[in-house]
Amino acid sequence: MKNSIPKNWKYCATCRNWCGERRPADPWANNVEYEANSTGKCQGGGWNQADRQAMGTCNKWEPQYR
Repeated sequence: MKNSIPKNWKYCATCRNWCGERRPADPWANNVEYEANSTGKCQGGGWNQADRQAMGTCNKWEPQYR
């Protein structure tokens, strides 16, 4: 099942450090689409090198889409 959230919500799925599968949900990249319960490795964020769920959070969030 696919979920979609606004690009400025501070979750792993919208962070440039998260290497899980996701994509823009609309042509303007205002929303991010990802698989429910998906995981991805954090590369340089607050959970560096750890597998994190798409809805995880940390204090080093950086926007994936501007």
